[in-house]
Amino acid sequence: MWLAELATWRRGLIRLLVARYGGLDQALRLDWRTLAAAVRRTPRRRADSQGEGCGSSAGGLMERDGRATAPAHAPRRSEAPGSPDEQERDASLFATLLARGPRAGSAAGSTVVTWLDAAYPPQLRELPDPPPALFLAGQIAGGLQALAAAHVVGVVGSRGPSSYGREMARAVARDLAARGVVVVSGLALGIDAVAHEAALEATAGATRLATVAVLGCGADVEHPPGNRRLFALVRERGLIVSEVSWGVGARPWRFPARNRLMAALCEAVVVVEGSERSGALITARHALDLGREVLAVPGEAGRRLSAGPHRLLRQGAAVCESAADVLEIIGCGGLAIGWKGRALQVGATAGPNAQTGSGAAGGRDDIGVGTARDTAHDAAAGPVQRLVRALDDGAQTVDGLAAGAGLGTASALALLAELEVEGVVEACGGGAYRLRRDA
Repeated sequence: MWLAELATWRRGLIRLLVARYGGLDQALRLDWRTLAAAVRRTPRRRADSQGEGCGSSAGGLMERDGRATAPAHAPRRSEAPGSPDEQERDASLFATLLARGPRAGSAAGSTVVTWLDAAYPPQLRELPDPPPALFLAGQIAGGLQALAAAHVVGVVGSRGPSSYGREMARAVARDLAARGVVVVSGLALGIDAVAHEAALEATAGATRLATVAVLGCGADVEHPPGNRRLFALVRERGLIVSEVSWGVGARPWRFPARNRLMAALCEAVVVVEGSERSGALITARHALDLGREVLAVPGEAGRRLSAGPHRLLRQGAAVCESAADVLEIIGCGGLAIGWKGRALQVGATAGPNAQTGSGAAGGRDDIGVGTARDTAHDAAAGPVQRLVRALDDGAQTVDGLAAGAGLGTASALALLAELEVEGVVEACGGGAYRLRRDA
């Protein structure tokens, strides 16, 4: 715990110790005074947003060239980063902890798990700079058990996503959680928040853990303040993890370090929107370095938020169009029902002329477009199912949809209005409609 507290204030400390002594186990065998003397000889590094975190290189873009004591207080708001004396204050805290040494008789307690505990997440032991201790909040026992036994997937992306990005993140995270996959993200604004919310919604009323938030500040710090409500929900029904000590506010250099923890905890990482300098790509780089799978959601060509995922795709990341793609990669089988199948099911109840269709088995479109089997299926399907199938090719006008579904324009418009109320489709301008991926 003392080493974890030191690493909170000194960037790259654990990586240096591991390199010097050959591993964290070897460093922990040293007398603390010997360790303190070694730490004093390590140079202080400038803390910036592009540098190392608590022992991790921020890395660059993905390249395929090789594979304390428990808090006794309420959650705190984050300290405002960027004050002029911030680095000197951090250096002073580091010097105080270094001189003090480990607390006599200190015990981790139920809210901290250390490197020596059996409950320490096994995935993190693969890191070149593993955290000596994790500071935890929420469903701790169940969360640690889920991290060790369940499928774990990260969903990350832009803090300012488009409506398309939000839909895709919600659909992927919700369907993964519905299949028992633990969804990991960083509790930031944007895609992170959407992923946590979707996982919690998908498991409402269930006892299993749905989501894990990995923070770049103390596990008791509500950051960013705009996510205060979500922070409370994740703490109540999920697990909050941090490698930095209690009450420590956010600092830019801690977030790349946080990203490496997210990557290490997961079997696969899904990137949903982000610029070429997005922190999500740092997570993807760490995932690749650790041998994890990386998937990217394709976006519209030429958009700034599509640049990050498209770069990953060019460099060999797998395409993620739905949770089914993720489940296939992690060996978890097909979806019981994906957004396409859900749309068909909802549509089957919309309107007096609707008929019950077969849906999309396993969350996939089993019928090939333009085949005899497809034609026979469409002939037997009801008007709503034919309309939804026509929408599967993307946004279209009412006239185009009516022709594709074999309906009159008035009938198609009436059914589209009902499906819009159900949340299955939405108007997207110019008299066109499209399927909602998060319906």
